[in-house]
Amino acid sequence: MLDAGYAAPRIAHLLCGLPIEILGWLRSGRVMRRPTPLRVYDPKAGRPPKHGGEFVFGDPST
Repeated sequence: MLDAGYAAPRIAHLLCGLPIEILGWLRSGRVMRRPTPLRVYDPKAGRPPKHGGEFVFGDPST
């Protein structure tokens, strides 16, 4: 069990695969990113995106 001061998503990522469950508080204004979209080669385009779309906890539309 983690308080809001700890990085619960990061700890959960590091400990994935272990038989444990993590419970943590997250700020309502926190923004997370979705997975990066598949890379499609386009010779006219610039650098591929580093992150996917935003997931905002306080915004029900995301």
